[in-house]
Amino acid sequence: MGTLARDGFEPALLRLVGDHLQDGSVTPVICCGMVGARQGWIEAAYQTVSVLATTGGAVRVAGV
Repeated sequence: MGTLARDGFEPALLRLVGDHLQDGSVTPVICCGMVGARQGWIEAAYQTVSVLATTGGAVRVAGV
């Protein structure tokens, strides 16, 4: 991500997963993590979620 221009993200993704996609069809792809950061593919706005602090383990976020 750090070495690509914004218009290079989709071609890089397609190089990685293109062999798994069916020709002539549209396949939804879910991206998460830094792909939504300011320096990522597209900046995703922060959302407020309701969650209690924990000392470890998995946490289920209400409404997700």
